[in-house]
Amino acid sequence: MRISQALIASATLLILTGCAPAASQTAPATDTGSSSSENSSSASSEKTIAIATGASLKEELLESGILEIGEENAPVSMLLFTNYSCGYCLDFHDHLYSKLLTEYVSVGKVRLGIVPLAMQKYPQSLTTAALMLCSAKQKKGKLMHDLLFTELDEKKLQKEISALGLTMDALQQCIASDDLKVMLSSEEKYALSFGISLAPSYVINNRKFTGLPEWADLRGQIEEALRTAR
Repeated sequence: MRISQALIASATLLILTGCAPAASQTAPATDTGSSSSENSSSASSEKTIAIATGASLKEELLESGILEIGEENAPVSMLLFTNYSCGYCLDFHDHLYSKLLTEYVSVGKVRLGIVPLAMQKYPQSLTTAALMLCSAKQKKGKLMHDLLFTELDEKKLQKEISALGLTMDALQQCIASDDLKVMLSSEEKYALSFGISLAPSYVINNRKFTGLPEWADLRGQIEEALRTAR
């Protein structure tokens, strides 16, 4: 992945002028898994639960570009590789993320790491990843993660950035920093180390899974990891 001035210009332009909605991307995802059929009202309710639950959880941005959420001593570690333009990633966020936070992360069973995976087929990947990581530098990573999965226009983006309490100067300085370039490069290397090239993908205690799971399957995978960890 080449990190250049083009990224800095693109991300800065996104902050200043808005971005296209992740949810409006119509290109079909090639990821494995099947799309959820839950209705929009259920999705809206689950998003609300996720935001409310996530707000009370600890977050830490690692130098590797991983946003870690939850208790450091949780017996199970889960890494979620996601993309804000990916349809199946949107489904994961809408239908599984809140359950994951509520049933496992908030009670100290799972420490969740979020990795915004840049992918060539989604031109905005680097831009949205930069926004999430630079928001995480201001301890607003969880909230930006939720925001990037909603429909955004120029006015709404700028309003939401302000509502989140993000400092525009700090965002722009972060986007132009060498630290951001290092984090984005580290994320790519981390994904390659697990052989991950598709989103969503996730790793539970070093066991890799690719595609959008059913909740019952994801819960079973976590429960198995919990049994092994005991």
